[in-house]
Amino acid sequence: MVGGVLEDGPLITPVES
Repeated sequence: MVGGVLEDGPLITPVES
């Protein structure tokens, strides 16, 4: 996932992998 965001419940984690 490049330049995306992973929403895990109340947590929003920016993902650059």
